[in-house]
Amino acid sequence: MIRLSNLTDDTSSPERQRGKIDGWADLKDARVVGYAEDLDVSAITKGPWERPELSAWLGRPAEYDVIVCWKLDRLARNALDFLELLRWADEHGIEIVAIDDGIDLSSDVGRMVATILAVFAEFEGKTMRARAKQAYDHNVKAGKWRGGFLPYGYRPAKTADGWRLEPDHETSGIVREIVARIIDGESANSIVRDLNTRQVPTSLDVQRMRAGKAPQGSTWRVANLLKMLRSKTLLGQYEADGSRDGNPTGERTVIRGNDGLPVQRAEPLLTRAEWEQLQAALERNGNKRAGNRRDGSLLLRVVFCAVCDRPMYKVPGSRPGTSWYRCSSRAVTSVQCGNGAVKAADLESHVEDAVLGEIGHLERMIKVPVPGEDHTEELEQARTALAELTEALSAITSKAGRAAVLGQITALDERVAKLESLPHRPPSVEWKGTGETFAAYWEGLTTDGRGRFLRASGVKAHVLKYSDLRDPDDFPDLPRATVGGITYALGGTPNRSRVPAVIDVSIADRDELARQGTGRPLPEPPAWYLQKYGQPAEGTKAPA
Repeated sequence: MIRLSNLTDDTSSPERQRGKIDGWADLKDARVVGYAEDLDVSAITKGPWERPELSAWLGRPAEYDVIVCWKLDRLARNALDFLELLRWADEHGIEIVAIDDGIDLSSDVGRMVATILAVFAEFEGKTMRARAKQAYDHNVKAGKWRGGFLPYGYRPAKTADGWRLEPDHETSGIVREIVARIIDGESANSIVRDLNTRQVPTSLDVQRMRAGKAPQGSTWRVANLLKMLRSKTLLGQYEADGSRDGNPTGERTVIRGNDGLPVQRAEPLLTRAEWEQLQAALERNGNKRAGNRRDGSLLLRVVFCAVCDRPMYKVPGSRPGTSWYRCSSRAVTSVQCGNGAVKAADLESHVEDAVLGEIGHLERMIKVPVPGEDHTEELEQARTALAELTEALSAITSKAGRAAVLGQITALDERVAKLESLPHRPPSVEWKGTGETFAAYWEGLTTDGRGRFLRASGVKAHVLKYSDLRDPDDFPDLPRATVGGITYALGGTPNRSRVPAVIDVSIADRDELARQGTGRPLPEPPAWYLQKYGQPAEGTKAPA
């Protein structure tokens, strides 16, 4: 019988144990009928009947006469387990031999000595577990990497005081790309499809390749991607199975040091501000009404009905290759507002011309965070940790557990008081030029990307298409609609023929975008735009 608690243990390797057993069999002129090899199995947590190979042999006692092991602790590290195995052996006429212990179990004295050794083995096992846990807790709180599955974006690095994690150049770049796309409004589904199409290695394959193994071609999955993006490992913090930290739900939780703050075991891949921006984007993108869907129309959640203010959706036309935008009230018979549908190609072209006519010639700017010379983030983190620990204290019943948490709370309270006494200057944001105009940026976007850009810039188009638009002062009893600051009375009936639609395109951030690009208020539209649409009023208004 061969057992090994840890596959890296050379002192009691399977080969060494097998050699001992074979030597004993040769000396006794016995024949080895088989080996029970349970590797990487601890006798502290698993009894003889819980180990796959040994339990299989225990179920076939008629096939052998003797169970031979190197030492008794290979059989059991629990006194009750050993006594139960001894009773079973007596019932089936099986002899048990522990080679190095040199014990004769056929005598009462030998059984007594073996039982005492089993008790000592159990004690030693518990001591080993306690030492291992202490070492684990110490190394974890020191920020060391303890092996196992690597967080995506990091790689292990050997240092003078042990193994630690550091950002990996390639995979951390993938992480930042994914984060930027999520913040820009792209859906997780779209990103997963793109990563799989590009055959970007997953965490599992990256780890296999680092170990010199062939990748399995595992695929990215939305659930795993979202789990990664919501994890605080992106901040370099240590997350582990919550059950290790006393959390009965078993959910992954941040490991805290003796000071009550999260253990920082690696350089962050994201700043705190970027991580919070990412979480807000995930929450926003998870809203089905946000309009961030792959293969959606260009003007999804951009174009609205001027009569009832409901969104207008793109629907296929009766002729092949044609499509129209129509008010979503058409889907509800009882509330149809009567506004007509607009040809999709004409409306999309109009919105594009209107937006680029306003800002297309401006340089596109991006926000760049400027770190502040203060401790606002650190103070907020300490306050949050203090609140979380204070709330968790009520659920802890043991004296040792309460004492440990109270010590952390005291340390955190002192830290908060110290940070509050320091001067604070909040971080700021600067706008940085990209060297390209909005028009050039637009040309490089896909339909999905253009839709996200329109929504992110606060672009809205309101459409009115009625057969007879009248002066509201002359027809006070008719229903009304306001487009581009002008109110119309809706006479006659809706007309879906070639009657011009009134379209107003507004850009919520138009003045801000202009100041970013020129440092001045919005300039006059270019000549081609004025010639095509005329002078805009409160936005861009023109017949299409």
